Amino acid sequence: MKPTLLEIGPGIQPILNSKYNITYLDYVDREVNNKSKFVKFNLNKLPLPFPDNSFDIIVAYNVLEHLSPIIDDKEMWLERFNEFYRILKPNGVIDAIVPHFTNGFILEHRVQFSSWDIEYLFGEERNWISDMSDFNFKIIENRIEMQRLWKIFEGIINKNKKTIELWEKYLCYIIRPMDLNFRLKAIK
Repeated sequence: MKPTLLEIGPGIQPILNSKYNITYLDYVDREVNNKSKFVKFNLNKLPLPFPDNSFDIIVAYNVLEHLSPIIDDKEMWLERFNEFYRILKPNGVIDAIVPHFTNGFILEHRVQFSSWDIEYLFGEERNWISDMSDFNFKIIENRIEMQRLWKIFEGIINKNKKTIELWEKYLCYIIRPMDLNFRLKAIK
């Protein structure tokens, strides 16, 4: 049986991979291919239109930054990730790419991200969130993707949490990033 994959906001370049049973979720109708399921849904609404434990993988490439806050930024992410956790199978994975906060602000981007945000929400020191959320994710990956000019520094910056923290604190406006890539595993 093929693993199930939900691509949130596939846009004009959806994932096309025959090793997955893919469901696409977006707010506009798109014809992707005849073997995949497409669900039209306003991504700013909750709950998501899927039963519990539906997917092995959730992919959100360059879409999370476009979603509107529900109440405020903190509650927005708690509610959204409660939903992602609900629809993921045990040990399911979220694979996401978002623009780094220094990569310019576009009017349609409602939220900006840093690697510290990911550590804050999902890292080992997230004690306060445990009391306010239903999810339990483990960070598998939290790395910075650099702009082409600065690719040479990518390995050094992503060496460990401390090097990312130092770069974000002192150098991120000089040695410019492009995206923040993170991967989370649902612990159920």
